[in-house]
Amino acid sequence: MISRPEKILIVEDDEVSRLLTSRILEASGFNIYNSFNGDEALVEAEKLLPDLILLDVSMPGISGFEVCKILKNKKETKDIPIIFLTGTTEYHDLVEGFLVGGVDYIKKPFNKFELLARVNTHLELKKSKDKIVEQNKIKDKFFSIIAHDLKSPLSSLTSLAEIMNEEFSDLSNDEIKKFIGLIYNSSRNVLSLIENLFTWSRSQIGTLEIVNEEIEIRHEIKRSIESFRSSARDKNIEIVFNNEHDLVILSDGKIFKLVIANLISNGIKFTNKDGLIEISFHQANGKVDINIKDNGIGFEKE
Repeated sequence: MISRPEKILIVEDDEVSRLLTSRILEASGFNIYNSFNGDEALVEAEKLLPDLILLDVSMPGISGFEVCKILKNKKETKDIPIIFLTGTTEYHDLVEGFLVGGVDYIKKPFNKFELLARVNTHLELKKSKDKIVEQNKIKDKFFSIIAHDLKSPLSSLTSLAEIMNEEFSDLSNDEIKKFIGLIYNSSRNVLSLIENLFTWSRSQIGTLEIVNEEIEIRHEIKRSIESFRSSARDKNIEIVFNNEHDLVILSDGKIFKLVIANLISNGIKFTNKDGLIEISFHQANGKVDINIKDNGIGFEKE
């Protein structure tokens, strides 16, 4: 992923100080935006959502402390780090700045290297914090999916095992064979789901390794269809796949199988009884288009 230059909003009523600060930061590759007073800063911050705000404490009208307090009380802007620009080092001013949500101070007139050091430090801290927040969201979603999607197949396994345990002596050989087949299929579904989840998790955090290989599309789709025959039969859903000629593509075999299986599974899940799933592929303009179409409930156009 190509990282964009960070956006920094400078809120400063003094033109000379604002110009000097802008030039130093622009020369270091940052995207710089300016506001001349507190009221402008509030509008610009909400519209721009900068990565960092350099905020003058003493301005005509609303003060920097008040601006900071308002931004920290808004959901959209509360996590933007704010560094105060100040001409004073009075103890009570420093304390108030931190109490309203500021992360640092730079005393005017400032040193160029100090400015860049403090700006870079807090931008790196924000990146680290954002990454942790994003990873926690992925983790929460991961566990939510596990709790939701594993419940059904594990319940089936438990029920089947319970029946065999309590009624084994009364079951015929055909019934025992049927139950073992159902347990086997449910176990494979659980294993497949866990593999899906870990692959998805690795893709979200950027640790998924892609290994390309030659794949015979028709062969792999037929194998995937067979693994879902039982689920489709339970809902009397017909799966139609009429491609007679094979095509070989270069792709990651595990991920290819995973995507096809997920789409077929999704089609069965959201198609009503007596439904239809049609699968086809064709080559055009150097690409292979694979279509998995069902007549299920669908989803909103948006």
